[in-house]
Order: sequence, then C-alpha cells, then structure tokens
Amino acid sequence: MTLQWSDCCIQEKQTVKNMNDKIRKNENRRNIALDSARGLAIIIIVIYHLVYKKQNGFFDNMVRESGWCIVPFFFAITGYFHDPQKRNIKETIIYREKALLIPTIRVTLIAFLLLGIYCVIFHGYTAPELFRDFVYTYLRPEISSKLIPDLSDPGMIFYYISAVWFIWTMAWSLLLFIPLAAFVSDDTKKNLICCLGLIIINIPLYLIFPKSPWNLAHVPVYTAIMLFGMLLRNTDLRERLNSLKPLAVVCITAAAVILHVLLYKYCGTDAMFDGVLGTKGWISVPVFFIQTFIGSIVLITLGRLISHTDRPAAFFSYTGKNSFFVLLLHLPFGLVYTDLLHNYHKLGTSYWYLELAGIELTPVIIVKSVIIAALSVLSSLCAALLRDHLSKKKK
Repeated sequence: MTLQWSDCCIQEKQTVKNMNDKIRKNENRRNIALDSARGLAIIIIVIYHLVYKKQNGFFDNMVRESGWCIVPFFFAITGYFHDPQKRNIKETIIYREKALLIPTIRVTLIAFLLLGIYCVIFHGYTAPELFRDFVYTYLRPEISSKLIPDLSDPGMIFYYISAVWFIWTMAWSLLLFIPLAAFVSDDTKKNLICCLGLIIINIPLYLIFPKSPWNLAHVPVYTAIMLFGMLLRNTDLRERLNSLKPLAVVCITAAAVILHVLLYKYCGTDAMFDGVLGTKGWISVPVFFIQTFIGSIVLITLGRLISHTDRPAAFFSYTGKNSFFVLLLHLPFGLVYTDLLHNYHKLGTSYWYLELAGIELTPVIIVKSVIIAALSVLSSLCAALLRDHLSKKKK
C-alpha cells in the first residue's frame, strides 16, 4: 500500500510538473507572439519612413493603411499591460513617466548631438538652425511655434528625430490615462463610457487644430485607445483568439483587413490625417479608434503566426523587445546611410514622393532605400545590444 501511495505521489508530482511546463511554454509562446507583433509593427514604421514607394500604388497604400494603426497599437499594448492596482495614482504617474522619459531624453540627446555635429560638417547647419531644431524636437512644433513665433520651419535634424513625437504624446496621454485607469479598474461599463467621452472630446480638437497625427491635441483619443487596451485584457480577447481554430482565425483576420482598408479609404482616416479620399471631418476620430482595434487584431494574429517559426520569430521578437530603440534610432541612422548611398532624403524635404518633385522613381532608388531601411534597423538593434552589454557590466 505504501509503495502504491508513493508511486501515486510521484505520478501526481510529474503530472503537475508537466502541466506547469506546458503553461510556461504556452505563456512563452504568447509573449513571443506579442513581441513578434511589435517587431513587425516597428518594421512597417521603418518602411514607411525610409523606403521609397510609388504614390498611391498598391505597396504605398498597404504601408500607409497599416502604418498609421501601428503607433496606436503601441498605446493599446501599454494599456493592455497596465495594472491599475499596482501603486497609488501619484506614484504610478511618477514611475511610468520616469521609465518613459529618462531613457528617451538620454538617447535623443546623444542622437541630436551626433547628428548636429554631422549636419554642421556635411549639410552646412548653423548654430541658429541647431537651436531651432532642438526647440522643435523637445517642445513640439505646436507649442514652440506659439512660444517663439519667429522660429523658421524645422529642418533636417528635427525630421530625422521626429519619431520621438510618439513618446511625447504617450507621456501626455499617461497623465490622463493613469487616473482614469484607476477609476474604471475592471469595470467594463465605466471603461466604455470613458472611451466614448474621450472620443467626443477629441472631435472638436481634431476639427480646430492642424490635421497632423503627431499633434498633442489628439491626446484624448490616444488615452481612449490605452483604456481600450485595458478592456481587451479584462475580456481575455487575446486568449480567446488563441483558442480559436486556425481557419476561424484566418477568416476573422481577412475580414478585419478588408474592413480596415474600406474604413481607411472611404472615411478618410490616416492617423487623423488625410486618407486616400481626403479627410471626412468629425467621423475620422471614432473611425481612427475603430481602426486601431481592427489593426491590433491583425497584428496580434500575424505575431502568433510568426511565433510558430524559428528564425523569423527570433528576429521579430527581439526587434519587438527593442522597439523603443528602433523607433528612436532608425531615422538618425537612416540620414547617415542615405548620404553614404547618395540617395534622396525622404524626411524634411520635398522628396517624400519623388514623382511630385518631377524625379523618376527608378529601381535603383528603391533598392537603395530598402538597403538603408535594413541597415537602420540592424544598427538600432546593435545599439540595443550595446546597451544590454553595458548594463550587465554595471551589475
């Protein structure tokens, strides 16, 4: 009897161990899927910024349609992983803002200093131009133009560090999101009411202020997206998607892609900018919110598919984990590589679409821009590796 009881205990322990291993494996797979989705998202942003495409061509529309839902996707992810019970509101705000802003300021200051020296030597930048771009970078154009009306238009350095707008918008959004997150907690009804209220508040702001995706006037709708990310976690949407059969997931994703394209084309929402058929006024704000939800489903599904591979999963998940570095550094690296390969500068010039400047878009120009984008991503990841190495040495 004793032997049988002992065998039973061993068998039970082994069963529990197997179950725990399976849970850890599934959790690891889910984390890889989410990191892969973030990696894919940031790669699309790099392509949008640095790769030349024919205006309104298939590839251009595909990148634009997906690209402008990607930055909001990161806001949704931030809300998804937020724990409103973790600290009190003041402590949470201080902790989150420090974690976001201190690394950003450190990295962008280094990038600005190096780019400043580079542009003085190779692009004839002057001290007033450096000051102007510094002010625009850290105070945002919509603020600095009011404080210093005589400032000229921003130049090359500003545009090649301009991806930092995402961080400033998130910093302001967190100030609004954290108190609201504590208020709504796990209450779905409160969450939806707050989301609706924020969308309504953002409509007049969208109509009054310039139609720019990086305008700080859009903080309310970005806050609503973060709250909605919390709601997705509370309703276990990701787990429900993971439990579906592959065919069902493919059908849902295909429907989401089609709906996203139709909304983008006919409701004029290009991150609250002009869509294919132009802006459609107040409807653009709620449509932008809906597009983010739809785009998030597509990205998470693609991340899940990538997670079932080996090398692609390793690359995209690592890129996703270091998406912060890629976001902040791909453009400074892109400026230097564009000069080295003697290609046209997309950002801060009239060459965003070459055909509008009367220049033929040749295969050579496209290939060079693809190489520039690839080198910029790899260089950003190398910077992340260096950061990790230095952090380990300090410990």
